[in-house]
Amino acid sequence: MATILRDYERERKNLYYTWSAFDHDTRRFVNEVREKGLVFNGVCGMPRGGLILAVCLSHHLGIPLLYHSFDADTLIVDDIVDSGSTSAPFFGKNYIFALWFNPRRSKIVTPNMWYHEKPEDQFIIFPWEAES
Repeated sequence: MATILRDYERERKNLYYTWSAFDHDTRRFVNEVREKGLVFNGVCGMPRGGLILAVCLSHHLGIPLLYHSFDADTLIVDDIVDSGSTSAPFFGKNYIFALWFNPRRSKIVTPNMWYHEKPEDQFIIFPWEAES
């Protein structure tokens, strides 16, 4: 049986990550990559949320968006590293960037860089997601 939440209960459980915040974090990452002198031959985004980030970074960094045939110099990105299972095949082999990270849940992967820690009691709603 589905639980129906009142609007104020739903708002407390959801954290809305906006397009404006996404744009800010994307540009911040691009600046940090340039400042640190990091060089990538391409970017691969994990399906769904990471793909949007990968497209943006591909444009801003001037590197190709890769779907396959990537190597150790490929940047791996995702909107959130939660359990770590999606990024696990790349951990220790590639540079991994996530907008959000859940250190309490991810026992497999710690990204090389992330900007936000997922609150324990909230769901993150990204602007490209349909809220259900």
